[in-house]
Amino acid sequence: MNVPESAFCSGCGRQLGLEPVGEAGNLPCPICKQAMQLYRDDAGVLFDCNTCGGQFVEHPLFREMLHRHDPVPVPDGVITLARRPDGRSNYIPCPECAALMNRKNFGGTSGVVVDVCKKHGTWFDEGELPRVLAFVAGGGLDRAKQRDADEAVRLRHDAAAASARGEAFASSHEARLSWSGGTTRAETVVGLFLELLR
Repeated sequence: MNVPESAFCSGCGRQLGLEPVGEAGNLPCPICKQAMQLYRDDAGVLFDCNTCGGQFVEHPLFREMLHRHDPVPVPDGVITLARRPDGRSNYIPCPECAALMNRKNFGGTSGVVVDVCKKHGTWFDEGELPRVLAFVAGGGLDRAKQRDADEAVRLRHDAAAASARGEAFASSHEARLSWSGGTTRAETVVGLFLELLR
């Protein structure tokens, strides 16, 4: 958010250009059902609701926006976490296909819960898109990728350890079978019990 007279962004320091002019669109906002304005870019379209402030961004454009926001060092605690407006927790339909969108915490740890249609795009409630871009600019996606890679290594290590324990158990079980002449311990105990009954 910048004051109208700003020549540079107060968040990232980049020079501010002219504000784009939206076109009248026919896609309804999934929250307030009003027609949204659309903003075209070479990569895709962003739909903006003037009533509730929500935005729907097509996947190619969103990928391009994330690519443009190269990570820059941001001190811990600077990025504010988003909250759903009015405590909204319900699933909402995609403006394009009307299928219910999936809700997910962007990047796993951003604290920004977005609504995603796999086919068409991502819905951001008011203020969520700038928070997501700030999370990316602060290196949040890189940290999430590193965390996922670390978790994959840990899971492989745990699986290898479990496999080694399984092989050790199998070899000790085989040793017990050979010691008891091919019978299991349970079979030996049952045999001894039957002998006592005679």
